[in-house]
Amino acid sequence: MGMPFSMDALTHELFHLLKLEKIDSYLFKAPSLPLFGSRIFGGQLLAQSIIASSSTCNKPVHSLHAYFLKAGDADSTVLYEVQQLRKSPAFYTAQIRAFQQGEIIFSAFISHCDPEDAPHYQQAEPEAVPPEALKTEEEWKAEYADQVPEPYREIFLTPFNIEIRPVSTAGFVILPHAVTGHIEYLKTLEDIPPEFNQTMFHQAIVAYMSDYELLTAALKPHAMSYLSPGLISASLDHSLYFHQPFAADQWLKYSIESTISSNARGMNSGQFWQNGLLVCSCTQESLMRIAITNKS
Repeated sequence: MGMPFSMDALTHELFHLLKLEKIDSYLFKAPSLPLFGSRIFGGQLLAQSIIASSSTCNKPVHSLHAYFLKAGDADSTVLYEVQQLRKSPAFYTAQIRAFQQGEIIFSAFISHCDPEDAPHYQQAEPEAVPPEALKTEEEWKAEYADQVPEPYREIFLTPFNIEIRPVSTAGFVILPHAVTGHIEYLKTLEDIPPEFNQTMFHQAIVAYMSDYELLTAALKPHAMSYLSPGLISASLDHSLYFHQPFAADQWLKYSIESTISSNARGMNSGQFWQNGLLVCSCTQESLMRIAITNKS
């Protein structure tokens, strides 16, 4: 089944989302796109909040802690308000709040600092088949499309504006068995244009990528997916830690796993690797309720 989208159109879509309009020194307006239905994709809010915060200082982000407070409307613009909390020679910290129709939908605390020379340690990188030997996500989707109920098939087949190559089909729509995590490779579909070739945009793009599959990690140990009957799921919060510089238009290995699910919430974590370096880590707690029908 062919995809009615070109690579150029998808690349334009991504960078359209990353172009914020400066209203005032600490106020920015950003576009939205209905990527997966009527609600704003959480990765959009993460990415745009990084750009808003980074536009008020000259240091790269080292950490972000965010809460998704209300479902956003993907057909409406978002207003980002940046409040400076700390400005010192070493660190800059700000709170970023996102609004639609006068209501707050998202809040993040973002901290910036310059790199420093210091002792270095990292855990071992997980092994995986190289991306050049793998199918694209779109190729996998075409193979699995007939297993997706008709009401969801169009959204399922809509390509993401990031190139993704899963290492396996674990958790891809229908699970043959329960797993606790998976690995995939991600990068932009094309080289990043010169006007966007700045640290804040590379960091924003990885923040955007990080939210795409993270929630599903908590579903996989239960052999569940987004299509499981009665499932109600949503991202509750999201944290990012940037460890090393990287290029978002070069392959990043994304290792995702679930550590626990209990009390209708799941804990998910991810690591981005590039050229043997752990460049970014992320965590997320997600809602995962199962609607139970009482039979009388």
